Amino acid sequence: MPYKDPAKRRAHLKRRRQDPQHRAKLRAYFREYTKKWRRKHRNRLRKYQREWKARWRIKNRDIEREYQRDWRERNSAKVHDQNRKWYARHGKQWYERNKEKRRVQAKETYLRERRTKLEQQRARRRRHYAKNRESIRAHVKGRRLKNPERFRAVDRARYLHNTEKRKHQSRIARAKRSGLSCYLSLEDWKRLLRQYNFRCAYCGIRLTIKNRSLDHKIPLLRGGTNDITNLVPSCLRCNQRKHVQTAEEFLKSRTTNNPGV
Repeated sequence: MPYKDPAKRRAHLKRRRQDPQHRAKLRAYFREYTKKWRRKHRNRLRKYQREWKARWRIKNRDIEREYQRDWRERNSAKVHDQNRKWYARHGKQWYERNKEKRRVQAKETYLRERRTKLEQQRARRRRHYAKNRESIRAHVKGRRLKNPERFRAVDRARYLHNTEKRKHQSRIARAKRSGLSCYLSLEDWKRLLRQYNFRCAYCGIRLTIKNRSLDHKIPLLRGGTNDITNLVPSCLRCNQRKHVQTAEEFLKSRTTNNPGV
């Protein structure tokens, strides 16, 4: 208040209420006074605001994080643009100074995304691999050459953990090496096994994880394809004996050699 005397203060308040021009004049005066004070004590004011905001964030951490998350989602393009500009200027120098800190942050982010945004993480890893395929392969190959026993043990553990999936990946790799596409998915392969009641298509023996294999009715060397209509489940023994014969030729030869079959 501009007056310390109670009587003058009451008169001043009454005039402010009743005289609009006087009220507007006071507002203009206080507005200009505030601007001058802010310019004069800018550093002091900023320091106070930073300290006050830091204390508020500590008390209201969840509210602040929720607000920041919503703001980033609404302004994702702006955030990405700012990040790119900052990284172009200071990114590499900052990373060199804070390498250990950045690794800890990256590990925490990775583990958090594994729980909440797994598909987003996998998509980003696929994009990164497609972009840096040659360098990643060279790096992995160098590590395998330096420590073959360790990688052999890891591959063996992965194979035993999910044998069917690893075998199917091998089929896809063989199909790629032959120059043909593998039309059969893992779900189609399991459906094919159920269709044949987990029995060999040639001898009828029960198929287990150890003895089952995928066979082509018309071999690839004789113009066959990897289409599901050309594929049947068979035991390893029949698959090896069949070799490059067609399914009809192999069944005919089995009947000739074993009349009782």
